[in-house]
Amino acid sequence: MRFFQYKATDAAGRAAEGTIRAASAEAAKAALTQAGYRVGSVGEAAVATAARPAQRPLTQPISAPVTPAPVKVTVQSALPPAAIKTKFGKDRDLFFLFAQLAQYFKSGVSPQLGLHELANRSKPRYQESLRAAEGAVAEGKRVSDVFERYPYLYPPDVIGALRAGEMSGYVAEACEKIADQMESSHRLKRRLGYFMIILVALVVVFPIVYAIATGAVKSMGEQDKANGALPIGSTLIRAIGSDMVHILPIALPCVAGFIALLFFWHSMKMREFRHKVVLNFPVLGGRVKAEAMARVTWAMGMVSRGGLSGQNTFQLAAESVPNLILRKRLVDAAKSMHEAERLSVALKRSQALPLEYSHIVETGETTGDVARALSDISRATDADFRARDATAVTMTSFILYVGLGIVTLFMVAFLYKVFYGGMITTLTNGD
Repeated sequence: MRFFQYKATDAAGRAAEGTIRAASAEAAKAALTQAGYRVGSVGEAAVATAARPAQRPLTQPISAPVTPAPVKVTVQSALPPAAIKTKFGKDRDLFFLFAQLAQYFKSGVSPQLGLHELANRSKPRYQESLRAAEGAVAEGKRVSDVFERYPYLYPPDVIGALRAGEMSGYVAEACEKIADQMESSHRLKRRLGYFMIILVALVVVFPIVYAIATGAVKSMGEQDKANGALPIGSTLIRAIGSDMVHILPIALPCVAGFIALLFFWHSMKMREFRHKVVLNFPVLGGRVKAEAMARVTWAMGMVSRGGLSGQNTFQLAAESVPNLILRKRLVDAAKSMHEAERLSVALKRSQALPLEYSHIVETGETTGDVARALSDISRATDADFRARDATAVTMTSFILYVGLGIVTLFMVAFLYKVFYGGMITTLTNGD
């Protein structure tokens, strides 16, 4: 093990310098990055000296000294955290939460104080997790490790993006990206939610309208037999009530089953299957793939600035992908990489990005500016995602509402046949 002198800045932008012991300069950079520093320079010390105390990083308390991390950067915890079941989080809530976190981290306010203030203002379902994160920060632990214990509130891609920011020293930038993604996701889901509300309303209303139509036909038949001597209002109400009694015992369980099926569809057990369906759905599938590429290239660009190896860069970026199916493919590709393998070689082999993007990364490796190369790719993939997102919002609404219109026309035609067909039969029998 050798000693290296370093100059760096912490998450609040304060300068720090000292001496660190590591196997190589790259290992020293990785250790400092994992401790929450942005590395400026690292050079071998002429004389081995004791490490100078550095300023407090973002994820450590004031009293805790900076200890070098192992040579191999560990992306995930050794043991999976125990999941805590809560109500499901909402994209809109996560947008406001991470937008405020980004402001706190940018302003230089103590992360512990920022989390405390945010917990007091957030909805009850988020308060426990934010207070737990506040305590973890005081103990020098990462916020992402705490949030990972609340999978119903924070999806895997949120955890992955936040962890990538922590490992690279760009937490505020990661929170801003999460907030931006949550806002676009909320906008699309809101459109789809309108469709589901209308569909549920149709399913609930149809049995009632059917009972009214058949009851009206029966009341006309009774009036015809009595030569119109029966009171109109009471006869109609009695006939409709009679049909309601016969139809509702069958209709109510069907409606309840339909609503229960919707809740099951949105449950945690169906999350991976939902992502698989969306990935293969017309229009939405293209948006999902574009979003994955935009997120993974952005994360690689951010993480690469922290001096991590190609494997760790790729794996951290892969874990920030929203779609679970694509995320698993990219994570598996990252795990198959060698520790010393170049990022461009891994990207070519995994075929995660178009070949021309891998060539741009290779050029960055040659010139020594991989971060800039990845930043250029990120801008291109982000522009593609935004274009596909706008198209998806419009086209998906069109497809779903056309389907809803077809279902509505079918129901109207069926009720028309029941009502007017019954009325014509009644008049024919009367003649």
